[in-house]
Amino acid sequence: MPQIPDLLTMLKSGVHFGHKISKRHPKMEPYIFGTKNGFHIINIEKTQVKLQEALEFIKKIVSNGGTILFLGTKKQAQTIIAKDAKDCGMPYITERWLGGTFTNFSAISKVIAKYKSLKEKRKKGELSKYTKKEQL
Repeated sequence: MPQIPDLLTMLKSGVHFGHKISKRHPKMEPYIFGTKNGFHIINIEKTQVKLQEALEFIKKIVSNGGTILFLGTKKQAQTIIAKDAKDCGMPYITERWLGGTFTNFSAISKVIAKYKSLKEKRKKGELSKYTKKEQL
């Protein structure tokens, strides 16, 4: 079973390095320890607590037969994300993430349905009644 890394391991791994100060999100304020050279320093003690909470939540979801989507589009994370997701038998995304997939799913699902419909019409040759420009 996965274990939460100790503080020294997290520090050595660079977990405490945050974004530039200009990219700060207000909801992150409680988790920012300080700033250095124009970058935020993340409070790793609070990070450790939140990681433990996340691990417990994931255990609960999986034990109830739920699915966890692994998501990591940064180059450094792609290989690890894919490997770990495959090991767990869970879905994953390592390439471009379509914004709004969770937060605006109703709109995204309509676009997907329209795409599937057009793809099916194209396969059946039903798009030939449209002009070349409309077919695109």
